[in-house]
This record gives sequence, structure tokens and C-alpha cells, in this order.
Amino acid sequence: MASIVFAWELGTASGHVNALLPAARVLAGQGHAVTLVFRELHALRPEDYAGMRLLQAPVWLPQVQGLPEPPLSYAEIVMRFGYHDAGMLQGLVAGWAGMLELVQADLVVASHAPTALLAARALGVSAVTLGSGFYVPPRVNPVPNMRPWMQVPRQRLVSSDRAVAQAASRVLARHGVPALGCLAELFDVRANLFCTFPELDHYQPRLPELQRGRYLGTLFELQRGEAVAWPDAPGKKVLVYLRPEVRDWEAVMRALANLGCAVLAYVPGIPERLRVALETPACRILPKPLRLGAVLPECDLAVSYAGHGYVSAVLMAGVPLLLLPVHLEQFLTARNVQAIGAGRLVNPEQAAPDYGALLSAMLADAELKQAARDFAAQYAQFDQSGQLDIIVDAIKQVLPP
Repeated sequence: MASIVFAWELGTASGHVNALLPAARVLAGQGHAVTLVFRELHALRPEDYAGMRLLQAPVWLPQVQGLPEPPLSYAEIVMRFGYHDAGMLQGLVAGWAGMLELVQADLVVASHAPTALLAARALGVSAVTLGSGFYVPPRVNPVPNMRPWMQVPRQRLVSSDRAVAQAASRVLARHGVPALGCLAELFDVRANLFCTFPELDHYQPRLPELQRGRYLGTLFELQRGEAVAWPDAPGKKVLVYLRPEVRDWEAVMRALANLGCAVLAYVPGIPERLRVALETPACRILPKPLRLGAVLPECDLAVSYAGHGYVSAVLMAGVPLLLLPVHLEQFLTARNVQAIGAGRLVNPEQAAPDYGALLSAMLADAELKQAARDFAAQYAQFDQSGQLDIIVDAIKQVLPP
């Protein structure tokens, strides 16, 4: 049996956990020694990691000053997490390498974990990537501008890519490993498992000849969380999954109340006084994530900050979305949903809309609903259990004999 490390380094929220846990559970159940090395541990329940070792991922803590804003490429994102300086990056790589050596890793399965991949390369440990396309840029040099609506000099992209590749290469040189020609080479691993749908890929378009992998459909959980019932109210049923850092979350909640909607909401971390003020018989604000499979069949509209897994689950149920992204990854997801006509995007850098008018219009928009249903119909044959089998088989194919 093999020693397999499932690694998550960058990003927040539960999407990475949901991406990695299903395959980890299967492989642990088959007798493999599975170690979860995750950025965030606080939301995990004992049953999530039963039969597996759980470790804290090495993470970058300082605030890097003097970098151009906003970050335009994956290279400029990782520069904010240690890749601006080879000396500082070496410490992070040493932390990951120490963990891989500790568990005698045969394989690393990475979700948004570039430094885990770098450590694996330094030690000669096989690796695969698993997750949405955001974490695996196309095989081009330099990696592309992720804000295509902004015109930027190509030289900026070239310089950022070169700086990151050189920092990583200096670390690799200390292990006697050849340099990276460009950042994209870091993702030349045994397999790239793209857990997304083509329409939702953050890199549009991703040419087949530039990727080493295939689209497997998004990973999402329908049965994780608490089973709850919709409030007994006559209005449209609206599912809300927001966070306090979303600029307009309170305005959305008040607009839904004014429209008389039946609302199920999960907004973790809000002050108790606000929860009490906003909750009504028609609006339940839940302390824990709810089970999507129990509520999506009756849902008329979903509101979220555009987490990739959540958006995919909602679209697969044929439900349109109002999306209020905070980070670039979320913004790109929301932009893709709007492009297929199945949702509306609120740009956080622009003035807030009249949410009462916007929500009322969306709830009455037949074309919006039809676009969501069309997406669901297009992927009606998508089988999550079959998807998991494919992922597990792909991982096992690259394990040592």
C-alpha cells in the first residue's frame, strides 16, 4: 500500500476540502496510508478524517509589500505567498519537504498547493493536481492575464513569470533538480485532473493541446451539512450562501425580506445581533452549512459569493444565481455564469445596485431560469460516483507498483 498526501495550501473556505476528501476517503478505505495536509483545520469534523492522518499545511504569513496591484496572473498571485524571494520560499519548501519525508510520501495530490508541488519535484515524489482549473494555468509562457478586461503590457506578464520561475529554480538547484523554464512547468505532473465544466473553467479558452488532463466535472457535495426544510412562507424560495466580507450581504438579506421570499441562509461569522435582527419566520439564518441536496429541488434562486463547487451544484439543479464575488477566482466563476446567461454578477468595484429591483427582476426572468436548466440538461448524464471512480483510478495509476 502507498503513502499518499492530499495537499491544500492557498485559498479559503470549504471548496478545497470538498475536492480532496472524497478520493482521500476511498483510498484510505482501500488500505493506503493517507495524510491530509490542509491550510485550514478548524471546520473539519472527526468523521472527515477518520482513518487518515491530519497535519497543518505550511503557510505564508507575512504581507508582501511593493508588488503591483492588482495581481494579473497566477505568477503574481503566488508572488504574494513567498515566490517573490527564493530565500524566503526555501523555508516553505523545506516545511513541505519535511512533511513528505516524514510520511514517506509516494504521491502528492494537490489542490491549489504550488509549494507542495515544488517540494515534491525537489524530492522526486510523483504528483497530480485535483481541483478547478484556476489552480493549474495553461501551458504557456508567460501564464496568461487572468483579468482579460484589463489591458496590460505583455512585458509585465513576462517579468512576473520569469521572477517566480527563477525563485523556484533556485530552490530546486539546492536539491540538484533542473530549473523551471517557466512557471507553467511546475504543473507538468503525472496528471492534471480538471474538476470543472468547460463553461466554468477560469481560463477561457483552454486549448486541448495546452493541457495535460481532461474535464471531469466539478466536485461538489450535495449530502454534506444539515438537512433543513424551507420556511413555511408563500414567496419564492431563495437560498443564500454569503460571508460577512461580501460587501452587500446585509442589503441582499433586507431586500429578500421586503420581497416576501422564503429564505434559507448560511452567513458564517455574522454578529448575533444582526442574525436576530434579520431572522424572521420566513427567513432562517443557519449556524452551520445546510445540505444542498435537500433544498435545491424546490429552490427558485441562489445567492452566493461564487464558490466554484457551490455554483456548479446550483447550476446542475437548474437554478439561476445572483453572484457577489470577493476574490478574483470567484469573479471569474461569476463572469462565466453570466456569460452562459444563467446568472447575474455584481462587480464589487462598482456601485451597488438596487437589490430589491435586481432580485425581483431575476425571480421573474424566464430566460435566466431556462439558461440554468439548459446547463443542467447538457450535463444530465454527469455521474458523481462515476467521477469519483475516475479520479481514484487516475491516482492509483501513478502510484508505485
